[in-house]
Amino acid sequence: MSNPDSASHTESRPIEKLTHGNYHTWAPRATARLMELGVWRFCTDEEVVPPKPTQPVRTPGATQTEIASQNREYKEDQRHYSECLRRNDKAIGTISNLIEVDQLAHIEGKTTAKEVWDALKKEHADTHTGLAAFYTKVGMLSKKYTEGENMHTHLSFLTTENRKLGTKAFDDEFLAQVMLMSLPRDSTWETLVVALLQSTNDQAPLTSTNVTSRLMQEYRRLTGTEASDSALLTSRNNKSKSSKSSDKKKKICDYCHYTGHTTDECRRKKRDEEKSNKDGDKGRTKDKKKASANVANTSDSDSGDDEQAHLASILAEFPSHSKQWENDDSIHVFIASDVVAYLAKSSHNETYIDSGCTRHLSPRRDWFNDATYKPLDKPISIHLGDASVIKAIGTGSLQYMMDTPNAAIPGTIPDALYVPELAASLLSVSRFTDRKHALLFKEDNCFVYTSNNRCVATAIKTSGGLYRLLARPMLSKEASRS
Repeated sequence: MSNPDSASHTESRPIEKLTHGNYHTWAPRATARLMELGVWRFCTDEEVVPPKPTQPVRTPGATQTEIASQNREYKEDQRHYSECLRRNDKAIGTISNLIEVDQLAHIEGKTTAKEVWDALKKEHADTHTGLAAFYTKVGMLSKKYTEGENMHTHLSFLTTENRKLGTKAFDDEFLAQVMLMSLPRDSTWETLVVALLQSTNDQAPLTSTNVTSRLMQEYRRLTGTEASDSALLTSRNNKSKSSKSSDKKKKICDYCHYTGHTTDECRRKKRDEEKSNKDGDKGRTKDKKKASANVANTSDSDSGDDEQAHLASILAEFPSHSKQWENDDSIHVFIASDVVAYLAKSSHNETYIDSGCTRHLSPRRDWFNDATYKPLDKPISIHLGDASVIKAIGTGSLQYMMDTPNAAIPGTIPDALYVPELAASLLSVSRFTDRKHALLFKEDNCFVYTSNNRCVATAIKTSGGLYRLLARPMLSKEASRS
């Protein structure tokens, strides 16, 4: 039988090795790797290697029962000592493999995982302070996004620079505001900024994760790559969509200079023309209201309605109290196109936590508990962000063995939908919060807590912006045989 730890380690994506200047991006990923392997607590002293057990001293006159009990305790102590020693060595070995050769001198002679981790932290954690921290913040605040620039590169710069600041970093809400302040002051981006800011409150503040997702979605829409990337979400390849997308990418607009559409199709040009013609057809206002009310069915073919309809669709993507999407006959899943592209490269064996989903979804029938699974009498339509539709054909509970900071524990995800065409499993943030769970996003990690403050699941952030669940699915026996 294979070792789950080693299997999980093999599937994890590579981590850039620790060297001078990258500690604040390396540390959370190394932490997640050690947690994934179940040895992180040796780095925090929550678990330690006990003293080596000694042979029990025979008490004169001891009975055979007492001698046998002493022997059992000695063997158990030996087993526990050997296991702790093995796991401590595993933590040290893992850390050693995640640092460059020139860093090995800092951990030479260290015998515990905590000593090794603390030595590296002492060497690197507080090196980006004072004058360097000041100018790093100045650079972040003066950074501006320019048309034609890659949005992912722009946002990655801000995120990476902030991590370098360590304890002097901007808090997450201010980092999100810095991202918005870096945008051009034109109608296209201002509309999105207003929508994002109006959707926040004291209980649901602005987050860098949310802002990144929405900015990438808008960037993909403007550059004409949204439809082609969204098509990648399903495991079935649609060749006709791919060819259309390829032709679309070749178009260049002479008005806004983005690719993906012609001047006649340019939404910005149409919006600017509308603003210069305020006394135009009043009937257009009615159409705009109709488009705003019917967010899910907004079409690119409506010229004057695009701005209002697009603003409404942005607002609708945030968690809200609207019951429009609670209808079991139709579920809307809004996923940023950069996330969609990442999912398309993922394995069916992966599970991600995502704020864009309104329901838990999985393409793996064998992950559903047989006692809870039932086929749907009528398939449920899953509407994706590019207006494409896939079908859910069953419902039930998913079962995992969750890796948490304290131990591996069984976990059940109720009321999930079976969607065979989905590329990977998605767990809904809103469904977690509906069940009174709290999600804590700290650096590149996500922790799921129950109402009594017990951590029941963990996840690590991927390059696609999603959080990959650190868990092993518990396969259905019935499905495994089929």
